[in-house]
Amino acid sequence: MLNNYKYKIVFFLCSILSLQAGAQSFTSSPYSRFGVGDVTLISFQPGVAMGGTAIAQRTNHSVNFNNPASYTAFDSLSFVFDISLTNKNINYITNTQSSKDNNTNINHFALGFPVTKRWFSSIGLVPYSNVGYNISESIPIDTFNLQNTYKGTGGINQFIIGNAFKIFTLGDTLIKETSGINTIYYNTKVLSFGINSSFLFGALERHTASVFPDEAHLFDMYTSNKTIVNDFAFKFGLQYTYNRIEINKLDKINKYTIITGFTFDNQNDVNAHNTSLVTKYLNIGGSVTIDTIENQINEKGNIRFPMNIGAGFAFINREKLTFAIDYKWQQWSTARFFGNNDSLVNSQSIAAGLQFIPEPNRQNKYYKMINYRIGGHYTKTYLNIRNQKINDYGVSFGLGLPIRKPDKSEVSGLRKKLPPMINIAVEIGQRGTVKNDLIKEKYVQISLNLSLYDIWFIKRKFN
Repeated sequence: MLNNYKYKIVFFLCSILSLQAGAQSFTSSPYSRFGVGDVTLISFQPGVAMGGTAIAQRTNHSVNFNNPASYTAFDSLSFVFDISLTNKNINYITNTQSSKDNNTNINHFALGFPVTKRWFSSIGLVPYSNVGYNISESIPIDTFNLQNTYKGTGGINQFIIGNAFKIFTLGDTLIKETSGINTIYYNTKVLSFGINSSFLFGALERHTASVFPDEAHLFDMYTSNKTIVNDFAFKFGLQYTYNRIEINKLDKINKYTIITGFTFDNQNDVNAHNTSLVTKYLNIGGSVTIDTIENQINEKGNIRFPMNIGAGFAFINREKLTFAIDYKWQQWSTARFFGNNDSLVNSQSIAAGLQFIPEPNRQNKYYKMINYRIGGHYTKTYLNIRNQKINDYGVSFGLGLPIRKPDKSEVSGLRKKLPPMINIAVEIGQRGTVKNDLIKEKYVQISLNLSLYDIWFIKRKFN
């Protein structure tokens, strides 16, 4: 039977879920005008401060949607609750001026749990992309001045149901004698497979106004476009884990762990409906519509989301030091938006990071249980504007802070009950360029995550 505080936690997280589902755009970047907008990195919070690495990472106290095979790391009798917020401060710079903006977003809500000893699941809501921009430009045409204004709002969310399975678990034992003391080396090998079934939903709205502000007898143009997305997509993942454990007379030590991970998103033609309106009007004491050039309502079509491939590697030494590296490639050149490709190019990224925990199971010194993290990333985005590739790069760092120290029974028991964790990550980066009259974005992003872990389904002997 659940305790009262667990009911409160579930109610709170479900409320956040409803809030996120109805949320609007959380970006103001002019680059969100293209494609499906700013594609959001699905955050595996421990990896955010490690450059965004996640493909070869797995843990029993956080949900990692980046590689669904990682769900097999959950304990067989535990539940994991995960929620994170992100605040991003951006400085937009051109050759002539600069401006600042600030956005806060609910980055994800997730929970993970076991189904059987070999089958594990997760449920969550995360953003896929955001659109939010307001751009104006003046173009001289002969003796006239044309004012173009571009505005966009909205975004695409994804509700994810993930499942992972342990394909096989193998172990072998080696005994060595040193100075009369037997040391047992126990090796485990686990292959896991996972799949995320995502329901994509949301709306992208884009508006363009072309106006001659100083001329009353020249035609102005207004274009409005709204695309509604609702369909399923799938993501597949593999993780192979090799773990070496040393057992001697004095202690049991997890000497090292090697993890390799792979992810694959197949190309998806996602169902969508598009409504567009193009009108011509005169601005004579107010807008007077002269002609409707195009008026399409709920035109059926699709958006082709690209094939994505990712690979990752992680090495963990004695549960203290973790090194992780990821590589991702996305085939955006094949993406289509009701038949148009929006001049997108293939994107790729590389990320790497480190995590250090002085003493993972130390009870008497809190600072020795803190997770210290650092990393960096470099991304060639899917944008190539005015013959300029739009790249994104940055460094990150952060902490994993246990809310309290575990007591002795929680650390030494058969099933370790981990304390709640607050993860903090700071990322400093840059995207874009001022060449060819483009825009450079310098940003500072702060992420805050709460991870709750508890052991359920155990019959208590005492209340």
